Amino acid sequence: MKFSPIPLSIVQPDSFLTSYTNGDPSLDSFYSFYPFSSNTLQDLSSRKVKSLKRTVTNQRDDIVEVLKDFHHWLGIEQSQAAVRAKLLEDDSYCVVTGQQLTWYAGPLYTFFKLMSAIQWSQSISEIIGKTVIPVFWLADEDHDYSEINQINWYQSQVSASDLKNTSILKKFLADVEQTSLQEQIGMPVGKIKGDSSLLKNKFFKWLTKHHPIEEVTQQAVEKTAQFRENTWIQAFLQETKKTYSDDKTHAQNFALWITHVFEEYEFLVAGSNHDSIKKLLSPIISKAVTNDLSITKLLKSQTSELNKQSFQSQVSVMDSQWFVFNEDAKRVKLNLDSTTGEYFFIQKGGKKRLNSNELFELTQEQPERFSPNVFIRPILQDHLLPVIAYVGGPSEIAYHGQMKKIYEFFGLEMPILIPRLSATIRERRVQRLMAKFPFSLAHYQEGFPSLKNKWLSTLPQQFPEAKLDELEQHILGQYQSQLINIISFDQSLEGSIGKTKNEISKAMQSFIKKARKAHESKFEYELRQLYFLQSYLFPEGPMERVLHPIYFMLYYGKNFWQDLLGELLAQETDSFNHYLIDL
Repeated sequence: MKFSPIPLSIVQPDSFLTSYTNGDPSLDSFYSFYPFSSNTLQDLSSRKVKSLKRTVTNQRDDIVEVLKDFHHWLGIEQSQAAVRAKLLEDDSYCVVTGQQLTWYAGPLYTFFKLMSAIQWSQSISEIIGKTVIPVFWLADEDHDYSEINQINWYQSQVSASDLKNTSILKKFLADVEQTSLQEQIGMPVGKIKGDSSLLKNKFFKWLTKHHPIEEVTQQAVEKTAQFRENTWIQAFLQETKKTYSDDKTHAQNFALWITHVFEEYEFLVAGSNHDSIKKLLSPIISKAVTNDLSITKLLKSQTSELNKQSFQSQVSVMDSQWFVFNEDAKRVKLNLDSTTGEYFFIQKGGKKRLNSNELFELTQEQPERFSPNVFIRPILQDHLLPVIAYVGGPSEIAYHGQMKKIYEFFGLEMPILIPRLSATIRERRVQRLMAKFPFSLAHYQEGFPSLKNKWLSTLPQQFPEAKLDELEQHILGQYQSQLINIISFDQSLEGSIGKTKNEISKAMQSFIKKARKAHESKFEYELRQLYFLQSYLFPEGPMERVLHPIYFMLYYGKNFWQDLLGELLAQETDSFNHYLIDL
């Protein structure tokens, strides 16, 4: 594998992340530790360690005990034992990342996040001379199942008719309306059961339809000499039996899968949607819930300051920062009634209202019923763990810029915020095809129609567009001027002249269209290749945000991602660049 850096702005033009990584001084005041200013990572890490020694309040043995309980429930207690024990060290710290519990941990950036957390844990550990633990935080409280129930895949062939489409992607999407899952919709996705049958019964039928086993295996052998076992696609179902089953929740299946894929590497799995963890966090939950109005004001204030610096806020600030699990275990918004000052949430019997005292009592007695939004989750995370750095995507880096004041409200300093690995993976066939065209990666973001016209304009045999336009104007001009002179004896014929002129124009445009199609048909093969490249590199957006990681596992073997991580750890990569990873 080869890692080639290109400017991050290529795939993140004019973005918040580009400003952040360029060390824009107007952003400095919105973060406690600004890693891309003049400060070195060593200086920032040392300062953050001192901060953690002041602010970490939970006892490490209590943290380890609730995590042990959590891991037992997930089914990964034994595999997590060694890394969990490291958290007992007084001077151990964490680099955290996390993501929604998507099927098989897609798209690519989910794995990129974990790989980056492992990479930066090693780097920071070497800098400070302390144990630094990579942590994957399960975003197991989100309740929008439609955001996680899909798998995006490349189709195996590109036909001439595909040139009219926008992507070579094939999408597998679960139809929950026809399953028992329907009644669970609205629950946190981490608690949902029964979706594994959708994967095994429907996804694999879909997979073999779009990628016949023989074809996939044949292509894989041709594409790489490092393909380990041509039986992997057949064995994939057997592998999923170890990790995905209908008797487990989606959180359990996800945790088993991600620890299985990266079984050679130590990292800690954490999350907040577990009774014992919520109980340990109950003091901070009570403080956050009962001071929700003050926290909301602080969020709105900092968001306003960010907007004044010409940066668009990533997340809109709602009137309340909390959800509640109602009597049906559905995750519903905790709303503030501005007229009464009471909070309420929706359940079967209608609105459940709570005054300030009742709300506080509920946080004390049943903290597990409260679920944070995107702004509060990091506060719980940083209260539970000694977080020295957080690895996030562009949106996470951006919305943390809205949060400094609420970190200060809880007596915390923000972690060092490090962008995850940003990369495009190029198979050998893609490398060969790109060499045929005079375009860089940036050009492929423009879309196929733009690329097509640019490439056709580079050909020696040009379509005579200008000459045909000139001919049309000449014909129409001659027609009108000559005919008017000829029939000047009868002015009533002028209407017919105009009508005939329009018919001539339409006929010319039809001819030009046919001529252009005939010209392009000479290059249909090359255009199909160009279409494939554009859709491969930017399939409805950057590859890392769309394509599913098991695509590469099925082509290159089950250890593909562990091997890629090994290569990453051996490289001198940074967060300033986007990387082309050539297989």
